[in-house]
Amino acid sequence: MNFDGIIGHEKQKLFLNSLSRSGRIPQSLLFTGIPGVGKKLMAKRFIAGLFCPEPDPPCLRCPSCLRVQQGTHPDYLELSPGDKGNIPIGNEEKREPGSVRWLIDRLNRKAVTGRYGVIVDGADAIAEEGQNALLKTIEEPSPGSVIILIASNRSALLPTIISRSVELKYFPLKEGEISLMIETAVPDHERRDTIALLSGGSPSLAYFLSDPEVLEDLLSAAASFKTVIEKGALLAADIDSLLGRFGPEKLLNALINLYRANVLAPLGAFPAVPPPLSGLFYDDVPTARELVKIFVALKKGQSHNLNFRIALKGMLYSLCSASVNEGVRMRDFP
Repeated sequence: MNFDGIIGHEKQKLFLNSLSRSGRIPQSLLFTGIPGVGKKLMAKRFIAGLFCPEPDPPCLRCPSCLRVQQGTHPDYLELSPGDKGNIPIGNEEKREPGSVRWLIDRLNRKAVTGRYGVIVDGADAIAEEGQNALLKTIEEPSPGSVIILIASNRSALLPTIISRSVELKYFPLKEGEISLMIETAVPDHERRDTIALLSGGSPSLAYFLSDPEVLEDLLSAAASFKTVIEKGALLAADIDSLLGRFGPEKLLNALINLYRANVLAPLGAFPAVPPPLSGLFYDDVPTARELVKIFVALKKGQSHNLNFRIALKGMLYSLCSASVNEGVRMRDFP
C-alpha cells in the first residue's frame, strides 16, 4: 500500500498495509482521532488502493486513482456534513444525495467494478436514527465493499457501530512532523515552530495557520485577552471578525493549544518556547489553566447554540483580578 507523501501515522500505515497484503479487509473500518489529523487523507488513499490495478497500489497516476482523488469514480461514495454540520438521515422515498438513505440506496445497487469504496467523513455527525439505519448496511454490506467511518467524537457513535467496525485510532502528529510538513509554506523557523505548537498536531490547522494574516490575527487576539485579564483594559479583539475568518472549531482548538502549552512549558514539555508566543504566556500558570477550561467549555457550548462573543467576554472578565474588577464593568466591553 503506497502512502508516499503522507507524514506520520506510521503504525496506522503498517496496519492498513498488512490488511491490503492479506486480502482480508474488514468491510467496516472506523478511523477515530482529533479533527484535521489526516484521517480522511489516509482513508482516501486506502480506498484508492482498492481500485488501483497497479502492483503497489495506489499508484496515484492511473485513471482509477485520479477519479477517486477527484471524487468522480463511479464506485467511490462519500458522505460528509452539510452546511448545518450534520449528515441527515434523509427522506425514505426521495433519498436526497448526501443523506444516509441515499448511501444505503446506492450500496444496494450493483457496483461497476464489483465493489464499493465508501468514506463517511463525520459519522459522529449522524443522529441516532441515521446511525441505526446505517448499522444494517455495516452489518450486511454488499460483497467486497469497504466502508470507512471517520469520527472525531467517538462518544457520539452508537456502541453497536463501534463494535461492528475495526477501529484504527489516529493521534496528533509530533511538532517535528508538523514543521517538516509546512517547511515549504513557512520558511521562517520561528513562525514554523509557533504554528507547530499552536496546531496541536493537526496538519489541517497547521496549514490554515500558515497564512501570515491568519496567524497574526490569532496572536493579536491572544494579546488582547491578556491585556483584559491582567490590566482590565477593553477587549480590543474583534470576536465576530475572528469567528468569520477561523470558524469556531479552528479558533477554539488553536487557543486551547496555546494555553495548554502555557501550562506545560514550565514542566519542560518543550525545548524552547517560540519567541512569538513567549509574550502571550502567563507567569501565573493557574490563569492559563483556567483559559484552557474556558475554551473547552466554549467548544462544548457550540452544540447548544451558545452566544460565543458574550460568553467569551464574560469568562475573560471573570479572570480579571479583584482590584481590576472594581474599575471595569461588563457594559464597558464593546
